[in-house]
Amino acid sequence: WLSLPASAAVSSALASKSVRQIKSSIVKLARGTQNGLTADVATAAQIVALSRLLEEANPTPNLATSDLVDGKWSLVYTSTSGGSAGKLGPFVGRVEQHFDISNGGYSNFVHLGPAGLDMVTGELKAAWNVLGDSDWRVNFMSISFSLFGLPKAAESVGDLAPRIHGRRLQGALGIGRREASQPLHPRA
Repeated sequence: WLSLPASAAVSSALASKSVRQIKSSIVKLARGTQNGLTADVATAAQIVALSRLLEEANPTPNLATSDLVDGKWSLVYTSTSGGSAGKLGPFVGRVEQHFDISNGGYSNFVHLGPAGLDMVTGELKAAWNVLGDSDWRVNFMSISFSLFGLPKAAESVGDLAPRIHGRRLQGALGIGRREASQPLHPRA
């Protein structure tokens, strides 16, 4: 187990090293869990505990509007099941989120197929309303699917709006919590 010292007087170099170690531990624990879908109880508990340490160490004020959220993120782990975990039917794919803070929107992608050959891609487009420093309400707008890059289906889904409590840390690993979930995304 890794822990961050409670003292505020800890040097920034030591704190930074501890944060890197915690992030590395989360990534290692999440490997082989199919984005968290097959994680055992002990692994899930360790990841949740480590993610809470990262949240406590987060130096970013006003995270919901921070430019640090901007960019491309890849899912490492989530305690949710279904599409947020990259599940499409019986298959589990690679999950990415592309955030565009200046335009107030993002897209969630699920890619099925070997890396570099996306046989099926699902895209959920969304926007958000900022509710607080690190809270926002997601407004899902549309979902679409493509097969080998060719569009196959699309529809509006604007009536779904979960509340997200986010923690993105130093541009490398992020934590977003929906209800009791702990999705983790490293910047790609």
